[in-house]
Amino acid sequence: MGRRCGRPPVGDRGPRVCALLGQVEHTLPGGQQAISAVVALGRALGYVTRTEHPVGRRAAVDVSWSGHADAKAPLFVFEVESTASAGMANNALKVLGTPNEALAKPLFFFHLVLTGKADNERVAALRSQWGRHNYRVYTMSDGAAARLLLFDVLEQHRRVYDGVDPLAVADALGGSLWVGVDARDALAEADRLGLRGNYLQGYLLLAGDDDQWLASWGTRLRALAAMPEPVRREQADDYDSASGRYVPGLIERALLVRAGQIADADGPAELERWQAGEGYGLRTIGPHFGLSRDYDYFVLLVAPLHFAVASALCSAAPATSRWLVDELAGLLAGMARQGVQPRWRAPTALWLAHIASAALAQPSDDAVKTAARAAYEAAAASLADAGGASPEQLMRPTMPTFDLEDWAGPAGGPGLPGPAALRALADGVAAALDDRPDPPRLAVAMLTREEWARIPAEEFVAAVHFGGPRA
Repeated sequence: MGRRCGRPPVGDRGPRVCALLGQVEHTLPGGQQAISAVVALGRALGYVTRTEHPVGRRAAVDVSWSGHADAKAPLFVFEVESTASAGMANNALKVLGTPNEALAKPLFFFHLVLTGKADNERVAALRSQWGRHNYRVYTMSDGAAARLLLFDVLEQHRRVYDGVDPLAVADALGGSLWVGVDARDALAEADRLGLRGNYLQGYLLLAGDDDQWLASWGTRLRALAAMPEPVRREQADDYDSASGRYVPGLIERALLVRAGQIADADGPAELERWQAGEGYGLRTIGPHFGLSRDYDYFVLLVAPLHFAVASALCSAAPATSRWLVDELAGLLAGMARQGVQPRWRAPTALWLAHIASAALAQPSDDAVKTAARAAYEAAAASLADAGGASPEQLMRPTMPTFDLEDWAGPAGGPGLPGPAALRALADGVAAALDDRPDPPRLAVAMLTREEWARIPAEEFVAAVHFGGPRA
């Protein structure tokens, strides 16, 4: 079976003693990898895991999952067989055939056979003998077995707990045992079973590296939005950051456009509904100064970066891009009407210039380009009112990491070059970065990390101009 004794020999009786105890370890890579995968999944689900766990006085199981370290009997046990050998019957018998007085039975016994066919006579005999118990054999060479095993594990887990850590489970499914299993299907099954967890954050963090998870995140976001408020409050979903709880809607909808869950043609209407419908009679992001110090700070220094990342996410969506350009230009104009000093308008003007310059470089119709040129001119005029900005300031805008009273505004300089020249400067910034500009990763950071504003400003600039679809 590809195993060796798990205890050091005792004189010349060591191997015999080990055989009697049933404590043997896998030496073949397949068995070791399968055991590691089972252990990783158990830990991800919150269990105390043990390998070569003694059961009774004369046997041990390959892996056990227990509710706590001091548990006398495991909740679940796993045996891993390299092949359907004659000895596999003993591995079932040592647990299921032992009297209850000597050994409390686990809630479920998962028996994995790594090679061999499902119609193997030994496998069939075990199913016939123990199938009426909480026992199942999985012939892992069958393409559907890994998925069946995982779904069975989740169903049994639901008997014990009602929670799950989606991110931990997805990470645990990277082992070779789970090849062919889609982690998104597994977590959808966990949700269907009623396992509560922070799916919203987990899916989004996974989407930081893989666009395919954006669909799962978007589905969860929409499901939460459709829930009655009392039901929504009972869910465990949260971005676990103040930045993700405070006006996340612009970035969320831009991510949905990026994922294709909102068509570009529908993007402006979706964004407009959010902008007009969540501000209690006011636009959600607007020059409504004096409502609170936090809101003033957000509008002046944070919101422009929300527009920048949203624009980077929607670079291949011209209709949505135009809405973003027009809306940020309207915010800048509204600040001027409210008498906001030019230095306080500078962050909005600077990011509007980058967004408009990037929009002018994208394939689009004349109406989009006309709107982008007008926005760029408005940004240039506003920066000129603030005394201009140096090329270094244009490429390294001040990030919102300070108190309002500490903001001195731009130090002055020649102001904005033309849109193409600004993009050429951004090209040099992007070329100097170690990694390719990645708008989804920036969006994930803004929603889930309190310290997102410490990401170098150059990464945001490069993403606005060159953050196209991932390769």
